[in-house]
Amino acid sequence: MEFPDIDLLAQRVLRQESVALTAAMVDAVNAFKEPSTDSPRQRDKEWVAGRAHEELLEGAFNIGAEAVATLLMSADDHRQAVAELLESDRMIPLPAMTCARAVHEAVVKICWLTEPGISSEERLARAAAHFLGMIQGGIPVLAQLPKGVLESQEHIKRVAQARQGGFELFEKIGVDVTANKNTGQALNVRYGSAVANVVPKITDLSAKYTPQMHFIWAMNSGAAHSNPWLINGMSGPWSTVVTSILAPLLDMSDALVDSLMGYVGLSTEELHRRTHQRRISLMRAIGNGGELVDHTTYRRRDT
Repeated sequence: MEFPDIDLLAQRVLRQESVALTAAMVDAVNAFKEPSTDSPRQRDKEWVAGRAHEELLEGAFNIGAEAVATLLMSADDHRQAVAELLESDRMIPLPAMTCARAVHEAVVKICWLTEPGISSEERLARAAAHFLGMIQGGIPVLAQLPKGVLESQEHIKRVAQARQGGFELFEKIGVDVTANKNTGQALNVRYGSAVANVVPKITDLSAKYTPQMHFIWAMNSGAAHSNPWLINGMSGPWSTVVTSILAPLLDMSDALVDSLMGYVGLSTEELHRRTHQRRISLMRAIGNGGELVDHTTYRRRDT
């Protein structure tokens, strides 16, 4: 049976999830500064304490935290865009799927930076790699701009200088940077035995951090790239289309909460429970006849 208010439900689900995540992220920021005992964040602080260049090392971890904050903003912007697109009477799913893909990418990058189970050395390497990627990422684009546009050559020089400054800063704390000999672009960084690519492969991150919804990365990538196999193959009632876009976003929330809250040592149980309530609402809206299991059982599926 077609649910008459699927668009209203979609708006409510997205709004409630955004409010819950925003509050949780505020708690996470506070916990990053004052982490709980035995949390991975606390272990990072203890690892830094007393080492040479202690302040610079802690600064590198703070760089990672700032990157997470920026990615969270991006994810929320794209989540709001999904809500706006689904609210439209025109029923335009492809842009909504493209925005959902952007949320997916931001989430798995956050998971990569905050993964609770990795060593402090690995986290430091990942933070440094992400930072260098942020600095140098625009250089290839600037190089393609027509002469005179935004003084692109001057911009390239300034960015290259900033990149070199990053190399030198990281060298002081023992981070080795491997760069392309022709372009000067950083390729990966190494700290001890830990190595991190400056441009991690998002497909691999999706498979690692969102394994149950990894197929959605391919589906939404099809929308982003206007692939005919997706465009020509889309069918079904609008309620099913909406749910197929929204339900995976709730799995992204689960992955985000597990990684970020796990890193700073905060409980995830209530966040997961409420997210799953929203998931059940969506399933009921499209008349899902299957068994609506609790969140713990849902997370154990296919394992």
